[in-house]
Amino acid sequence: MKKQKTIGMNRRDFMKMSSVAVGTGVISSVIGPDRISLGTPLPLTEVDREVDSCCQFCQVRCTTKVQVKDERVINVYGNPDNYWTGGSMCPKGISLVELTYSQDRLLYPQKRTETGWERISYSEAVNMVADRIAKVKDDYPEDFPHRVALFMPLWDCRESELAALMALKMAGFPDALSPGDCCIASTNVVFDICLGNPNSPTTLDEALNTETFVLWGANIAEMYPPYMRWLVMAKEKGAHLIFIDPRVTPTSPFCHAQYRPRPGTDGALALGIIHLLIKEGAYDATYVEARINGFKALKEAVEPYTPIHTGQVTGLSPGQVIELARILGQSRRTLVWLGGCLSRYTNSLQTVRNIIALQA
Repeated sequence: MKKQKTIGMNRRDFMKMSSVAVGTGVISSVIGPDRISLGTPLPLTEVDREVDSCCQFCQVRCTTKVQVKDERVINVYGNPDNYWTGGSMCPKGISLVELTYSQDRLLYPQKRTETGWERISYSEAVNMVADRIAKVKDDYPEDFPHRVALFMPLWDCRESELAALMALKMAGFPDALSPGDCCIASTNVVFDICLGNPNSPTTLDEALNTETFVLWGANIAEMYPPYMRWLVMAKEKGAHLIFIDPRVTPTSPFCHAQYRPRPGTDGALALGIIHLLIKEGAYDATYVEARINGFKALKEAVEPYTPIHTGQVTGLSPGQVIELARILGQSRRTLVWLGGCLSRYTNSLQTVRNIIALQA
């Protein structure tokens, strides 16, 4: 296999990246993957009790240990028995104690008035919402279903999301905005359409069995620091790490190579790679014949995506497109981590669909 290029970086750029890496805990990979974040709090010894919990700030739900003294939370640290995180935490989880007692934390329902926000009781809030919903149904008896929409609870718990959804649908309104709609819903929808299940078809520990590990828009060092341990372990087992992202980030120094397409052109890059894989026969024709629907249509669709055209769209050089395609074409075991940013483009559905087609 052709030796891959690393990110072009002079001494000054290297020093800048090193300082950023230290600031985000990235440099801790030097001391091993078991505790990847240097900023992770450690347990205190003089406490009254310790409670098992988990962080609610994203879908990862890192498990934690909450330490209490004099009926006040004084420390939160990562659960060292967590197989996925190894006991590490990201800055969101580390801030839990500060946020719990923040003077700006909302503890009660608030009603907006002409002079500002006014505290009201929960019963008053519930009654106000019910009255307004009833008024909509009275005012528009033939056309009410799409006049009320609900923003479902954000990362609170699955039970609260289901309760909110049931309440809305029982009232006759179908429009609910899931937390995923502002996160990775496009990816989930395409997974469901193309693979029959909205969830990831694999687990993170499969990274240890890969030959090539592609982080496609997945800036793990900043977005999911507890998972950096898996990148470290995969790299130690010989996986070739590729980062596809327009920016140089703290994830960049961990990877063997980075490709930086223009924002929003990831789908075109996938089509360009597919074009080359088909042209060079670098795919399993028997597998495709037996299991892949629509291959003929895909082959026709990618015909215009030559390395030159793909380079013009993405901003990569034709040589980079060819290089990346050949890495993937020669890899026997490849895992692609789809970053949440791919769901936030206007062409996100087709982008994720193209990447899944590439994997197929």
